[in-house]
Amino acid sequence: MYQARELLDFLYWEPVGEAIVSSDPRVKNSPTTGKPRFLVKHDRILAVFREDGYLLLERNGLALLKGVSLTKKIVVDDVASQFILRGKDLFCKHIVSYTGEHWVGEDAIMVSRVSEILGCGMVVVRPSEAKFFKKGRAVKSRIGYGDGPHLS
Repeated sequence: MYQARELLDFLYWEPVGEAIVSSDPRVKNSPTTGKPRFLVKHDRILAVFREDGYLLLERNGLALLKGVSLTKKIVVDDVASQFILRGKDLFCKHIVSYTGEHWVGEDAIMVSRVSEILGCGMVVVRPSEAKFFKKGRAVKSRIGYGDGPHLS
């Protein structure tokens, strides 16, 4: 569990790893390879281990971050918030600000102006470039927080 916490803190910055691991999840291994595949709690997937070593948050993992002060996030304007909740992509003109360092190809958490978690996705455009673009996709959404059941 220590490795999962450290990996989440590395990818999403502190305190994400602590927030997920403090909920006491268990690691579910692949039945064929025996390698870790999921972090689960009450048979709900919190995060997925990718083959390249990354650990990606899922909808139930985002639910555990409610009320946590994130140090790495992308702040979205009110116009796009409802679309991000449904899993739609984030466009450059709807980004209010970036907090923390974001690199192309990495996973990022998107939040509203009032720090409500909206979703998670892969950064497509560098933050330094996104502020100059008036159109085009900045983050390709993987999941929207509002489009499915959550861990209670």
